[in-house]
Amino acid sequence: HQTLNRSKIDVTANFFALGGDSLMAIKLISSINRSGYNYSITDLFETPTISEMALLNRKAGPGKLPPEHNKRFSQLDNSQLAKLAEKLPKLK
Repeated sequence: HQTLNRSKIDVTANFFALGGDSLMAIKLISSINRSGYNYSITDLFETPTISEMALLNRKAGPGKLPPEHNKRFSQLDNSQLAKLAEKLPKLK
């Protein structure tokens, strides 16, 4: 809800229909993965609701992810994130 600046989001609401874009997607996935999960941008594009992503069950267990994984996007500034977002496929 912080990424989309909303106080409440239904678990069946589509991230992109709520105004999410590719830059927000990168920030969201980075935030989720810092919490101990292992989701990709592709996961969000293919399963854009909380309920669908939960079914993927990508909880990272001990030793499954290298330590640098959780910092992959967190150290990028907004201009670097924007450049990454430009490389993502555009939604029609």
